Amino acid sequence: MILDLDIGNTLTKWRLKDADSSEIRSRGAVWTREEWRPGSDIPDLDIVEAVRISSVARRAVLEETVALLQRQVGNVHVARSTPEALGVANGYEEPERLGVDRWLGALAGYQLAGGCCAVDCGSAITIDFVLPGGRHLGGYILPGLRLMKESLKLGTRNVAIDPDSEAEELLAPGRRTVEAVNHGIYMAAVSAINRVYAEV
Repeated sequence: MILDLDIGNTLTKWRLKDADSSEIRSRGAVWTREEWRPGSDIPDLDIVEAVRISSVARRAVLEETVALLQRQVGNVHVARSTPEALGVANGYEEPERLGVDRWLGALAGYQLAGGCCAVDCGSAITIDFVLPGGRHLGGYILPGLRLMKESLKLGTRNVAIDPDSEAEELLAPGRRTVEAVNHGIYMAAVSAINRVYAEV
């Protein structure tokens, strides 16, 4: 089995894949912590042959995770942003400073479509462009939906914020303050992505 880990600022997402068929056997997520420890909410490491890691968390979190998994599994690979990979030329002036999550998204998008606008909506919203032919143009980073809500809550009084609420008609005008906030933030994100795409 292969364990894939995506260590983000908020969550660590994992999936367990069959090494021969690439079939995904299970998946889940845990809160990113100082140390990623085996427990009931992650797979049994005894069946894992190799671990592949993508991390944007603090260096200490990655180092602790790698050390733990090397003791348990041994075969651990950490993805890094490089000047070039899989036919894509990294557009950053300092390629190693491009977030590896963005780099892997750009590579995957290019492999799937031969040129892409790769958008990831997590703690931050990232938008990266790869032209047909493999030239990565660079990209954009915006606050994620939750961060936008939290900043509005910090900067205003008497505005109702529900950080976990969901709505079906997110682009329609809100008819309560909570809806207006949720719909406005969602509209801001969608509008930014559409504008960036149209401009590029």
